[in-house]
Amino acid sequence: WLTYTQGDLERSREYFQKLPQASAMLTHEGLAWIYRETADEQASRKNLEEGFPVGEQLIRGAPKAAQARRVFANLLAVSGAQMDRAEQEARKAVELEPNNDSHGTLGFVLLSQGRHREAVESLERALKEGHGGTPLPYYFLGKAYRGLGDEGKALHAWQQGLENDPHHRLILSELKGRPPKPVPKKEKASM
Repeated sequence: WLTYTQGDLERSREYFQKLPQASAMLTHEGLAWIYRETADEQASRKNLEEGFPVGEQLIRGAPKAAQARRVFANLLAVSGAQMDRAEQEARKAVELEPNNDSHGTLGFVLLSQGRHREAVESLERALKEGHGGTPLPYYFLGKAYRGLGDEGKALHAWQQGLENDPHHRLILSELKGRPPKPVPKKEKASM
């Protein structure tokens, strides 16, 4: 994911295509992000046609596996296909494993549906429960706040995300025209 967020789409595509079969859903999810961004409609359609059956098979084989449902929900939401199904899978993941990852996925799905207020609630819960170690939930939270018309909270969320990765290009693209505030360096505690 690091090569993707830093803008190396070609290297990211190569990486996701080489993931072992056991990681097939993650492969399709990663490729979906790349194809969406590069507007490669033909590759995107092929990836989705291959990815949906893999997701269905994983869920049938492990119906109580929240991670499989989260990844499948992400794939559906990134593709913009079957948004009702994406929400259903994300909500089932929350039900099975009401932790930060599941709420973050639900927040992303709700954001993808334009349901900004509900997305904020899910993403805030994800961050409250400890999913603040990566910039992505902050990126989505900022998008949700912007969708609600609250630019101040959007900027605050993105600044928090940059504390985790000052080079996160998705956040930086939202801040275009506004230089990001310097991120204070975290001092190590002296012994």
